[in-house]
Amino acid sequence: MRLKKYASPSEFKAAAFDALMTQEVQNNLLLMFAHTPDEQAAGWFLSVVYDENSAASLIAAMTPPHNIVLFAVDNAVNGDAICALVDYLRSSETTVPGVLAETKLAHSFAEAMGLDYATAHDQYIMQCDEVNPIKAAGGTFRPAETTDFYFLPYWSTAFSTECRLNEIECSLDYHISNTVRWGAAISDFTFLWEVDGKPVAMAKLARATENGIGVTCVYTPPMYRNKGYAQTLVAQASQLGLNRGKKFCFLFADADNPVSCGIYRKIGYHVVCKFAELRFAQ
Repeated sequence: MRLKKYASPSEFKAAAFDALMTQEVQNNLLLMFAHTPDEQAAGWFLSVVYDENSAASLIAAMTPPHNIVLFAVDNAVNGDAICALVDYLRSSETTVPGVLAETKLAHSFAEAMGLDYATAHDQYIMQCDEVNPIKAAGGTFRPAETTDFYFLPYWSTAFSTECRLNEIECSLDYHISNTVRWGAAISDFTFLWEVDGKPVAMAKLARATENGIGVTCVYTPPMYRNKGYAQTLVAQASQLGLNRGKKFCFLFADADNPVSCGIYRKIGYHVVCKFAELRFAQ
């Protein structure tokens, strides 16, 4: 096995794109990394492990301080490829906070690392090719506007905290900075469900791949929950993604939350694969 590290997303894309596209929905994060402008990728770890026939066996990417994201080509977990990656990470003294990958691969990598670890999340990646008719909640679907900036960073922070994301992503300052940076362009990808002129739920369209678009940051403040607002908003946002020319939408769902998974299934989503996010004791 031979590991090759790539200096930029463009080089990484040239090497890994075809393999990643064999499981486009599963690899939406890795495809996002591959499409990132080179100048925005300082300090990233982008690599492919090749077998003795120079065929890609394992693809790995890490954007500090986030977890390493892995894909075993054809979902065939190869212990030798994992060992090659682990050996490189150890010899280069690369800090790895955790791993996000298909469940078997994630646990195989964590065991090979030889560190204590704990499961942060078990998640389904789900895909929707057609939105089912559902009973809509009362209210209105609309894009977010700059006049919503007074609450959007707080909702994004609450979402990150409830999802137990890393410390940076749970920071209010982080979300204020991102919101201001996007400015008026936020209306292209952030959407609200509004009742009687009052926003009650949020969702975003992000991580576009060649044929799909992700539905992310689905959040309803506690006082507005259990009223069907998020279900209606996700359905509307998913339909918008399809109307914009994508063949499918996808999202991450908490595998331990049968209520949310059931809602997504009603909308038209089905499970593509199961992911595990494992975090190492530092």
